[in-house]
Amino acid sequence: MAYDKLDYTQIKYDDSKYRERLIGLRQDNDLKQKQVATFLGIARSSYSDYENGRTRIPVEYLVRLAAFYNVDINYICGITNEKLLFLHEDRASVKIRDKEIIITRRKR
Repeated sequence: MAYDKLDYTQIKYDDSKYRERLIGLRQDNDLKQKQVATFLGIARSSYSDYENGRTRIPVEYLVRLAAFYNVDINYICGITNEKLLFLHEDRASVKIRDKEIIITRRKR
């Protein structure tokens, strides 16, 4: 579905959906909560609270995770089921190698 054709009044948000997506994306990439928390620069317990719904995840972290997993933030939030690519002109290259997260910035 093209974004210019969306009826924005019909968008429904469900808190449980983003938690399911966070867990699914992490597991699909064979990562532990500790690894994702390290990427975000937070404690594992804080990240666990996001996945379990005890604390609402800040938008800044949602954006960083969308870039990390290379999916559109609307997918993580459950607004769409399409795994569209994360688009940003200055996107960092994020790779997972031997369970380590390697971040490199693209040269301009």
